[in-house]
Amino acid sequence: LRHEASLNEILWETSADGTNWEVLRRATPEISLEKLFVTLGAGTYTPEIEPGLAAFDNFRLVVHR
Repeated sequence: LRHEASLNEILWETSADGTNWEVLRRATPEISLEKLFVTLGAGTYTPEIEPGLAAFDNFRLVVHR
């Protein structure tokens, strides 16, 4: 997920190797992104005895000022 400022678009991308990226979806933001917070989370909507493990791999946050 990234914001392409030059186009003012949000891009949803995926990559198998971290070098070549495929855009899965693009959209123009409907709200201001100035005070936006992004949260990564995982869980279940019902109680689980052994819910398993969630892993967020190769996450990179880049802040352009």
